[in-house]
Amino acid sequence: MAPCSPHRSSFRRRCRVNVYGMKSILVWAFRAAWVSLVFALGPALGEATDHRSRGVQIAVVVVAWAAWGVVLAASLVPTTVSLTAVRVLAPAAPGVALIAWIGGASAAAGAVAVATTAVATVAACSAEVGEFFAQGSAYGHERRLPLRPPAAVLAANVVAWIVLVGAMVAGTLLLGARTWAIGIPLAVFSLACVPLFAKRFHRLSRRWLVVVPAGLVVHDHVVLAETV
Repeated sequence: MAPCSPHRSSFRRRCRVNVYGMKSILVWAFRAAWVSLVFALGPALGEATDHRSRGVQIAVVVVAWAAWGVVLAASLVPTTVSLTAVRVLAPAAPGVALIAWIGGASAAAGAVAVATTAVATVAACSAEVGEFFAQGSAYGHERRLPLRPPAAVLAANVVAWIVLVGAMVAGTLLLGARTWAIGIPLAVFSLACVPLFAKRFHRLSRRWLVVVPAGLVVHDHVVLAETV
């Protein structure tokens, strides 16, 4: 008989504990990788901005620390809102690392930054981490299993994410360089897009197949008109 047979409740409980423990390990691995960015991405950003203006250095430091702190705080509170914050901000780290590498960081610092941020991003976007965060918002004895987003919806969200993050990064650098004519419009545009895009991104974190004592529930406001 299979270890997780529905006819043996003790085995089912043990199976759930083992699965939850594995997801917890992966979440802690993501947290550790994100914390390590202080030592992996920090030096690359420092080298890339070493010969830049003081304004650019301050802008990069403030934004980098703010984004790092938000993701770290979100990773410690497993909810669907935290999952959205993690999956919106964490994937920007490899791009920032690559820009720092191209922008003047040494080969060693750039390679370490890109590799470490890539590991953190892959962990943040893994199904196991997604399920761990989704389960953090669950009620009672239900189990929430995140649904894979439709290809068309995912593609549209990726394009929106690129536009939003690109405008934020470019606007920050241009404001730091005091290029007001372009920096201010980009900053205003990105801030105006945050409420709209955040709502769309969060919908992908709230798509679940929910296992409840009475059966199954499909919670998906992207594809379905209402919960089934």
